[in-house]
Amino acid sequence: MGLWLRGPFHRYGGPLQLIRPSRPYATKGGTQKLRPRHIPLPLNKLTDEQKHEKILEMHKKSGKPSDYDIQSQQIPAVFDMHIPHSIMQTCRIHGIKGPWRWLVQELMQWCGNAINLHRAVQYAGMPGILRRPSRFSPKALGTRSTRRGAWVAKLREVAKSRYIEFNEARARGDHAVIRKLASEPLVSQTLDRMKKYKGLRMEWKFITDRRPTQCLSIRSIPNAGLGHPPPRAGMQQVLIRFETHQTLAIYDRKGKLLQGNPTQVNTVKDYMIFEHRNWAPEEGWKLKAQVYETNID
Repeated sequence: MGLWLRGPFHRYGGPLQLIRPSRPYATKGGTQKLRPRHIPLPLNKLTDEQKHEKILEMHKKSGKPSDYDIQSQQIPAVFDMHIPHSIMQTCRIHGIKGPWRWLVQELMQWCGNAINLHRAVQYAGMPGILRRPSRFSPKALGTRSTRRGAWVAKLREVAKSRYIEFNEARARGDHAVIRKLASEPLVSQTLDRMKKYKGLRMEWKFITDRRPTQCLSIRSIPNAGLGHPPPRAGMQQVLIRFETHQTLAIYDRKGKLLQGNPTQVNTVKDYMIFEHRNWAPEEGWKLKAQVYETNID
């Protein structure tokens, strides 16, 4: 039998796939028939029961123990979020093309933030918003707003509170609180750094904000949770900037100061990614990763 070329608009296949027809077999009457082939249905046409069966089937094939909860596992991916650069930084690197590059990049981020913030509110992923708008609202354009009436106002308060709690837990070496407030890969990175200070005592204090806490970028995925219907299947990630005044001091076992100064106030700028999973509302917003400013490519 020859090979058939399956086109790009085929219902079940990708573009330009080579397939071979099913092998014919002889019947009692002497005529040949094609053996029936099982073609799986697309995921969007499966019922909730069928999706649950698929998850159980994947569970068995993975070789995990029977008490393994696939939904409790952390999602290590970080969405496409980056720290915005100023127009002067862009011009310093790209010269005369700098303003155009900066404008295009800012427009793309502005549109992406608006679409994803509206989607997050639609799927009940934003704290402090009880009424979900049926149409696009101008408030969706205020992702980077620091006003009290913005959609991200409550999120900024929650993020700041968790940021302070996380740093206090890291200073006193509380692994349980760190795992409660953060997820992978930040948990592993934090615990590895804490091993370097084993046997030492660390004091960290938050003094005040130098600049208001600001949300820089947001991404919302409506179908991240396997086996959950929307809006429970949604997941959100947000990049938040903290610019604060802090104090840090590290002592040895005898109380001798090794590093820092408990009376010296330092200005610290941190960029943290927070994550919220709609199918686990009891976890709330958790710290996901820490990102740093880099040179413009």
